[in-house]
Amino acid sequence: MQPSAGPSVGVVVVNWNGAAQSRECLASLEGADYANTRVCLVDNGSTDDSALTLGREFPAVEVLSLPVNLGYGGGCNAGFGWAKATGLDYVLLLNNDTVLHPNALRSLVARAEELRAAGKAAVLAPMILYASAPSTVWSAGGSLRWPWLERDHIGMGDDAAKHDEPREVTWASGCALFCSTQVADLIGPFDERYFLYLEDVDWCLRARRKGASIWFVPEALLWHKVSLTTREVDSRDLRYYYARNYYLLAFSHCGPVGRAWASLRLCVTLAKASVRSLAFPSYRRDSLYQSQSRAIVDFLRRRYGKAPYSNEAPALPGATRANERPA
Repeated sequence: MQPSAGPSVGVVVVNWNGAAQSRECLASLEGADYANTRVCLVDNGSTDDSALTLGREFPAVEVLSLPVNLGYGGGCNAGFGWAKATGLDYVLLLNNDTVLHPNALRSLVARAEELRAAGKAAVLAPMILYASAPSTVWSAGGSLRWPWLERDHIGMGDDAAKHDEPREVTWASGCALFCSTQVADLIGPFDERYFLYLEDVDWCLRARRKGASIWFVPEALLWHKVSLTTREVDSRDLRYYYARNYYLLAFSHCGPVGRAWASLRLCVTLAKASVRSLAFPSYRRDSLYQSQSRAIVDFLRRRYGKAPYSNEAPALPGATRANERPA
């Protein structure tokens, strides 16, 4: 892509052993109608040679290979570093299991420039649609129910036509986040303690604390293959991240009432786990139940980062189940 007039945009695609998904994503970026764009594939310690393969297939794409999987936040932070070092004006963080509409980048830049002209620091979220149902909404921004951080994707399952107005939202999915490099500096890096799941909510809440707003941009379309990569992940890892990261998020952002609720829930869950493990042998053999219990213990021990199981989890947030909670 040749530079042209208009702000420069860097698109960061985070890849972990996902050549097939990343290939389709990168191909969609080649078809973007916004020319002043550079693309960086951040390879998060893949073991399948996907970075080498994709680098050969897409010579215009810059490949940044990390020696180990740093999680989604770590991959995005590396992408932020690349965008800043390259001197780009804007950056789009993008899941590799997505396909971008040709007009999406132009729409995001136009909306961002309007907000900047109005003196507003902002993070933008496109309209994310199901790849399997192209006119059905997966996420039109995110909402939170306080004080205990009940999370929802706005519009999930709706027809896209019902969400045709731009609006400010509370948070946006890490599946696709767009902001200026100045705003990225204002917010700071993703919290790599999460590794996978809820780091996007944490980042958006920190953005709001720093005075940045989160905006849904309906004219920017994106199709997402929901949960495609995490189907290959050890289910113990997923249960572990759901439980541990919920409490990390709650104790980081809830007020006194929310933290009291989270504390009570944590204590009740631990008590239930102890009684069940002692009284019912089946629970001791249930690896998913045990992974949840281990997650809570690790939260109390302040053990963060990658889940402690044998299968390495991918660095992708796109399959976040907004209402998943520890039992």
